[in-house]
Amino acid sequence: MNRNLIGAYYNEWAVSASKTESIEFGELVLRSYYSVFYKDKGNWINDKDEITGEEL
Repeated sequence: MNRNLIGAYYNEWAVSASKTESIEFGELVLRSYYSVFYKDKGNWINDKDEITGEEL
């Protein structure tokens, strides 16, 4: 299911998503990514306790 949700496979649900919904989804993915990856260090977090909800 997760692979279908992100578009790895064709699915009818994705066809009905609007451009706005698609952009919002992409922004949420990026926000999630930058909550667990230090851009300036080029490293992933080491522990779940490092997750603050803020961009690292």
